[in-house]
Amino acid sequence: MTACGSNTSSASPVGAKNCASGTGRVGYIPRIGTDPYMTKARDSATATAAKIGGSVVYASPDDVSGPAQAPAVNQLVEQGVCVIAIAGNDLNSTGAALAVVYGQENADVSTEQVKALIQAYPNLRGIIVADGTGLEAAARTLSQVGLLGDVKLTGLGPASQLKSYIKAGAVQDIWWNVTDLGALSYCPAQALAMGKITGAPGETFEAGELGTFTIGDKGEVTLGPARLVTPRNVDSFVSSPNVETGG
Repeated sequence: MTACGSNTSSASPVGAKNCASGTGRVGYIPRIGTDPYMTKARDSATATAAKIGGSVVYASPDDVSGPAQAPAVNQLVEQGVCVIAIAGNDLNSTGAALAVVYGQENADVSTEQVKALIQAYPNLRGIIVADGTGLEAAARTLSQVGLLGDVKLTGLGPASQLKSYIKAGAVQDIWWNVTDLGALSYCPAQALAMGKITGAPGETFEAGELGTFTIGDKGEVTLGPARLVTPRNVDSFVSSPNVETGG
């Protein structure tokens, strides 16, 4: 989800001291600030900072594109954050057959893209939606044109918004605990700022109640496997305030 890099070149002596002591700020750049997945992760990171020290600065791009994130990076650098955690805008897509189209984390755009796919591919069999806003829009659009169920739909989205579609067996939702993911993103960012880790493969760090994690061979940290939300278990996902999906 995130890639962290330390910001040492522009840090003031006071800022560098705060980073080393664990009281500095960690910058977060989402794909788009209004995505419920991103805001839930932000809120969890903020809560984690309140527990272990430091704070979160959230800088949202104006649209879903890589270039739109550049000003947010510059903004955070100017503010002297210790580390920047960024969800890069290169995976936001809705795929079907051999086509890849972009919903831009926007319900209206996603709706139009689904309509275009239906028109372009009369024998369309499935759509995969990889963002937290587009899956509900795709389900609603397919339902309106009478194709929900005939066109298989899966992806990432808040289970609370998709419950009726999941109950009907028309949508398959992919889940992971975004609250835990937000907390996990903050812990290594703070550890990096404090000089406890460098991001090298094999290094370990503590993430509070989540336990100890090891940095993978490609610099990745894995929270755990995803789960599928089905008609049989959707109520348990919706009823828990800490269990939600996103993209």
